Amino acid sequence: MNARLVPSVAAYGGLKRLMEGAKSTAVYENQSLAAAMIAAGGPAPPADGQHEHWTKYVANSLLEKLPPAEIRLPLFDYPHDVVRQNLAIIESNLSHRLESGQYREIVDGVFAGEGASLGQYCVTDTTKGPVLLDDGAIVGAYSLLRGRRIWGPKRG
Repeated sequence: MNARLVPSVAAYGGLKRLMEGAKSTAVYENQSLAAAMIAAGGPAPPADGQHEHWTKYVANSLLEKLPPAEIRLPLFDYPHDVVRQNLAIIESNLSHRLESGQYREIVDGVFAGEGASLGQYCVTDTTKGPVLLDDGAIVGAYSLLRGRRIWGPKRG
């Protein structure tokens, strides 16, 4: 899997289908290898983690040698693609996370994970979508939260 893969629910589904197919195939996106599935009996990968060995393996054994899969896996091509792709995937990613059942609704349209808290006198605007507070997220008093957002966990 290419590290530039857009982290979306659709990409997860595509990778899952690729693995379930259990045949050697590749997904190409804009002339880049997005992901490859190497089935038993396919070209064996290098035994070590050395970058140059893997580069040769991909170039000599995978690129243009594996049949293409009928799956689309978008990649980040430029730094500004992070913003563009986030806008494209936020709805489905929010829905997927909310459907997991790991979040409780603490205010209309605001969902909180374990240990997340919302400070006093917060104003929420969920007209454009829900707000998701990840595990351990802390939102201070007098904050404004606008919908279609995921607030990450508090770190260290």
